[in-house]
Amino acid sequence: MDERQGIMEASKVDFLFRPLLSGSLHKPVVVFTDGFQFHKDSVSEDTLKRQALSRTRRYRVWTLSWRDVQNVFRSQGDYCPNVLSSTEMPSGLRIYQPYVQNQQAEALGPGRISAFDLLVHYLGDPDAERLFAAHARAYGLSLLQPGEMAQADRFGIWHSATSPPLQKCLWLTRSPPLLSVMQFSANGRPPGGPRFTYLSRSIS
Repeated sequence: MDERQGIMEASKVDFLFRPLLSGSLHKPVVVFTDGFQFHKDSVSEDTLKRQALSRTRRYRVWTLSWRDVQNVFRSQGDYCPNVLSSTEMPSGLRIYQPYVQNQQAEALGPGRISAFDLLVHYLGDPDAERLFAAHARAYGLSLLQPGEMAQADRFGIWHSATSPPLQKCLWLTRSPPLLSVMQFSANGRPPGGPRFTYLSRSIS
């Protein structure tokens, strides 16, 4: 995948899944399987390639490590930190779960399942785009630093940068030291169910 597809950093993906139904709301999913042994010295280059794909807004980009795959067949133990645990985030206890519930997105629990299982969920759930987007917004709000939001200058910078996209999903009011989520807009549920085909596989 390269500039011929509008991708500024060429990459050789390991798997590419495309929806079989032309009207599906799912995007094609690009999967990289990056083991530590062969990728530990190319993290910057790998990140550029994934960002180039993501910035086209035409693909969902997924990365699985060697242990992510092996963990499906045999438990690998606690081989990585759970970075999607909302309770460890600055505002997670106050914001994450109420937001997810308001968006009716409890069917997905990113902090409770593996990266591989999350991929399977995306491929198989007709409501995946809405669910994943709702959780992404919930995580973004949960990462807010309450102390910094109480400072007028820092709040102003954050507010000017995030107001346009946030207007579509929630209304916020500044209530130091925390933000109070006052009202959320509801998203419609997409009709139909996804069907995916395994399109191609290449080994780099």
